[in-house]
Amino acid sequence: MKGYDEFKKELQKEVKKRLYDDREVRIRRINKLNEGEKEVISIMESDDIKTFCSDCFLDGIFEEYQKGMPLEEIAAALVRENNKEQVGNYAMEAAKRICLDDLDDVENVKERLYFRMINTDRNTELLEDMPHFDYFDLSMVFYLMMDRGDSGLLSMRITDRMLREWGITKEYLRETAMENTERILPGKRAWLEDVLEDYMEDADTLTEEIKEFREQKDNEKPVSLMVATNETGVNGFGVIFYPEYLKKTAEILNDNLYILPSSIHEALLYPEGEGCESGEMLRMVRAVNKECVASDDYLSDHVYYYDRAADRIEMITEQEG
Repeated sequence: MKGYDEFKKELQKEVKKRLYDDREVRIRRINKLNEGEKEVISIMESDDIKTFCSDCFLDGIFEEYQKGMPLEEIAAALVRENNKEQVGNYAMEAAKRICLDDLDDVENVKERLYFRMINTDRNTELLEDMPHFDYFDLSMVFYLMMDRGDSGLLSMRITDRMLREWGITKEYLRETAMENTERILPGKRAWLEDVLEDYMEDADTLTEEIKEFREQKDNEKPVSLMVATNETGVNGFGVIFYPEYLKKTAEILNDNLYILPSSIHEALLYPEGEGCESGEMLRMVRAVNKECVASDDYLSDHVYYYDRAADRIEMITEQEG
């Protein structure tokens, strides 16, 4: 069995042999959210636009090889999936449409700028060349929406170099992205029990769990726990920074709010008056992150607090917890 370095070189050759066109196959290092720098094998269009390509992380592929999957079969599968993917062509066409607008001029693309929230400490390498603003243990980072399809948003991350070329400040970027994000990705609210019930009804194997959940809901006082996200449910934690979002939610619940980061995709909003201690919420968030949240979906091990009178978010400290 080949070692990792020999494996990736042979895989690159095997993939290239199966392409029968001018696409390129490269081994690259990219920063993966929350996991630092990772090696990928990339099938790239032979075009001036190199931003978009089909990437597969080599560590996962190498694990399959170690489990006994033949290298030739892995290469064939990569090419087969790449040929089937519509996202590759979709990405290139989207990139070309943006290029017609001229990426060199921010005026042509400023309506497409939006923000996401990520964990600061877990993404120090990623943040080295990205303009960002820190909020507690989180960072607000910025992206350019290239296109929007049934599979979601196709985006390009904004770098410090792009800001220099555009001649704009971080502050202008944040102001513009804050205005755009709520329009591009409107916020939504849902009761947690409704979300769970909808989820379980979608799963054919969970009939007994649905029955138990409904019986529990009938016998117990319902918990006023609200899910905060955007309309896509992807990278939705940022809705808590939308103007008026938390204020309106606090009005609905008639209380100050604890903000529990479920993942980068959503937050759970818990009314202060429900009586749960902040220390218990901290323990719950950390347990869920450890047991249930995928590494690249992780956001934070902390809990935040929204004071509706002051219209201010605070982070709960260890001492308070």
